[in-house]
Amino acid sequence: MAKIYLLNDVSVDTVGTPKSNDGSSKNIFVTASNFGGGTVTIEASIDDAIWVPLKQPDGTDAAFTENTVFYVQGLTTGAKYRATLAGATGASGVTAVFA
Repeated sequence: MAKIYLLNDVSVDTVGTPKSNDGSSKNIFVTASNFGGGTVTIEASIDDAIWVPLKQPDGTDAAFTENTVFYVQGLTTGAKYRATLAGATGASGVTAVFA
């Protein structure tokens, strides 16, 4: 199974390139050497125009400030996914990847 990078080694606020997922990978690894106070949010869209944050089981947005593995429930065929780093100062190595 190929890795699908939503963010790859970024160090400044970034909106990642939207990517499709064929459903073979349901875990998103969010890692960084330093988040720099920033937050990585995982979002989905079915039309590339309206993006909504994925939700965690407790109903909160899938938004992370530390290394984590997020299991995506209910992947939607045809949807695109992206990760956004926001609020970072001095971040390094921020990566979000389906693996």
